[in-house]
Amino acid sequence: MKNSHVNNRIMIRAILLSALLLAASFRVGAKDFTLSSPDNKIRAIVAIDKQITYSLSYDGKNYVLPSSISMQFDKENTIGINPVVRNSKTKSVDNTLHPIYGINNRIRERYNELRIDFRSNYSVVFRAYNEGLAWRFETNFDKEIHVLQEQAEFKFAGNYNAYFHPILSESNYRLQKISDSSLAPNYSSMPVLIKPENGMNILIHESDVRDYPCMTLKSAENNPNTLVGRHAYVPSKVKPGGHNNFNLVVTETEDFIAKTTGKRAFPWRLIAFEENDKDILCNELVYLLASKNKLPDTSWIKPGKVAWDWWNAMNLTGVPFKTGFNTETYKYFIDFAAANNIEYINIDDGWSDWFDLLKVTGKLDMQEVAQYAKSKNVGIFLWCVWWTIDKQMTEALDLFRKWGIAGIKVDFMDRDDQIVVDFHERLLKEAAKRNLLVNYHGAYHPTGMSRTYPNNINVEGVRGLEWNKFNPEGVTPEHDVTIPFIRMFAGSMDYTPGAMQNYNKEEWKQLNDRPMSQGTRCHQLAMFVVYYGSLQMLSDAPTAYEKEPDYLKFLAKIPSVWDETYPLDCKVGEYVNVARRKGNDWYIGGMTNWNSRKASVTLDFLDAGKQYEAEIFTDGANADRVGNDYAIARKTVKRGEKLEFYMAPGGGYAVRLTTTGEDSAEAQGNYKVVMFGNSLIEGGGNWNEKLGRNDVRNSGRGGFTTSHFVWLLDDHVIKYQPEVCVLEGGINDMGVGISAERIKQNYQNMVDRLLKKNIAPILTGVFYVSQENDSDNADKAAMIDEVNAFLQELAKSKKIAYIDINPQLSENKRLKKQFTTDGVHLTEVAYNIWAEEIKKVLNSKK
Repeated sequence: MKNSHVNNRIMIRAILLSALLLAASFRVGAKDFTLSSPDNKIRAIVAIDKQITYSLSYDGKNYVLPSSISMQFDKENTIGINPVVRNSKTKSVDNTLHPIYGINNRIRERYNELRIDFRSNYSVVFRAYNEGLAWRFETNFDKEIHVLQEQAEFKFAGNYNAYFHPILSESNYRLQKISDSSLAPNYSSMPVLIKPENGMNILIHESDVRDYPCMTLKSAENNPNTLVGRHAYVPSKVKPGGHNNFNLVVTETEDFIAKTTGKRAFPWRLIAFEENDKDILCNELVYLLASKNKLPDTSWIKPGKVAWDWWNAMNLTGVPFKTGFNTETYKYFIDFAAANNIEYINIDDGWSDWFDLLKVTGKLDMQEVAQYAKSKNVGIFLWCVWWTIDKQMTEALDLFRKWGIAGIKVDFMDRDDQIVVDFHERLLKEAAKRNLLVNYHGAYHPTGMSRTYPNNINVEGVRGLEWNKFNPEGVTPEHDVTIPFIRMFAGSMDYTPGAMQNYNKEEWKQLNDRPMSQGTRCHQLAMFVVYYGSLQMLSDAPTAYEKEPDYLKFLAKIPSVWDETYPLDCKVGEYVNVARRKGNDWYIGGMTNWNSRKASVTLDFLDAGKQYEAEIFTDGANADRVGNDYAIARKTVKRGEKLEFYMAPGGGYAVRLTTTGEDSAEAQGNYKVVMFGNSLIEGGGNWNEKLGRNDVRNSGRGGFTTSHFVWLLDDHVIKYQPEVCVLEGGINDMGVGISAERIKQNYQNMVDRLLKKNIAPILTGVFYVSQENDSDNADKAAMIDEVNAFLQELAKSKKIAYIDINPQLSENKRLKKQFTTDGVHLTEVAYNIWAEEIKKVLNSKK
């Protein structure tokens, strides 16, 4: 018996050892990687075992449990399953980006990256920003591939609240739990906002979606607390359908979601974190992850506001003609835009045959209207059905270019499969060749395309004001104070605000030809500050605005793009307050849901030592009864003071703050010196301090090229009538592929125009840069030398000053480390050297 027990123990040990060895064999190649954000708040663990999983914590608290990611190309080829790591590498990046336009004129791009290369020729790239985590697959296959499906799993640590958007592009938000899979439809387009009980905000979205379908989300039926990604299959058959046959309805599909090249990077999947609701308004992770600008010249791209005809049914009053699709109506719109510095008008549904854009409505002389608009410096947007412009792309775009049209408003895609995504990019490329802007309506959510193709000037993808025309629910103030934190996180949003007939909850009703808004007049006005739309529509009729001249004057001044965004107190679905700056002027906007409330704003974002004139539009004393009621007040304020506002139910407020006295942004003739250039000028900050003066204006425009400067010269230099203009620029041109010859032409243009206005230019040589790649740096230096030689000769021929401090700041045609923050931008020491050289020239001119 004793020997039997011993033998049994030996046998058990052998079995256990075998089991352990077997288990170990399944863990061969298993490895965990850790990646943290630069501020160490976000921590991701990437586990490589039988599959690839990631998990996420924020500030030490686990929010996303191990979640699987993979892609299947055929039955035998799925990447992310049984992966074998070949190698891995990490890097850290810290740059400053200067968007052509946006909610901030500079964005800090700071992240840590983990790249894992696997056998079978694929990789996964993870990036941890302070704003969130992102990942994408990259493949290196020699042949074309069919993507059958992509697995993107988001397994949360609890059954958190989630804001679902249960229609592709234009829905109210449905507040539910992550695991509410029984709710119909079990579907959400993105972004999706997740709100754990502790108040954290987690946003799921995607960026850089190209040649691939968009991703949507659903609650996993058999996996609690989990959302999973889904994609539309590639259509194989479609037919006209939907409203007026404007859609192409999918009747049959392939069994794959994408047919694409085997050597590519797939879209980024991202999870953003913000501790406070208000900070969502400044999270630009979608932009940061998008591909860089692909257009060689963006100088013609001009954001702005646009007078719209369709929402107000062309209800012009007091005019001596019948309104409609005729030349007289649109000349009135053009005159209105020109008189109020509104950049564009929109000619919507009805100007042409829906399915033949070459057939113009009989009473509308498009050539005459276009020439009249050009004479008034007003651009025109034309509406069209997407599949009509697709089939007539070349001839229609050529005709629009011939007419001098500024842009097109493309409608009724209402799909997000690969075919439609490819159409978006194809149209943007062709439109850019003809200097045409594109505004997508009836479209899926933005995915950063406005960075890649900046002529993608706006996207609807939201349940906007138009729903008050044709839906008995319309759009409510609660909806209005929800979308800034979800839809607007994805990018610019064409909600089309500006209704001038405003009603309370009890009296509002849906009317198609005499539409009204829910909430107050100031609720609508605040939208122009709160909602970011680089092409911002004015929805109501010109004559409706003209009857309120003070209101119109204020509205006309509100920019559509911004230099700085400063979020204030906010709560999703309840209220929103935000301050934004353009140049020296600040705007503040606030909105509430159907609950009245008070708002208190501390002006701690204003410049110290300056006084500001505040022009304040608030709900009137009777705005709860008559939504059109508003009040105007003006007062002088300074940094640190408080402004108090009462918002009626569905109400809001808007404020414009301008500096008084010599520092006024509208003061013309008080500046003797204007500094004009790109981010190197702008980054100099207070040039008065650097130059020891009190008459210097900083007109630097980060991210802009000399082509931009040509058309900005009047507004940013000449109108101030300075004696001297310090000109700098060119390095951004080289970064986007603008030729040296074009840069020279632009400088020649600006110098001639300045001299004609008796303004003395001071030319600054283009600074060398310091790039990692020696070949790239040498190419850039050669182009810089060519441009600088021209500038030196130009200065000599025109008898103007030329400053070149490259010998002081550079070595071997590279910026020295002590003089640059990132290889391009300058340190304070470098600015001081530059300022001393400028002072020498200014002193010589007395």
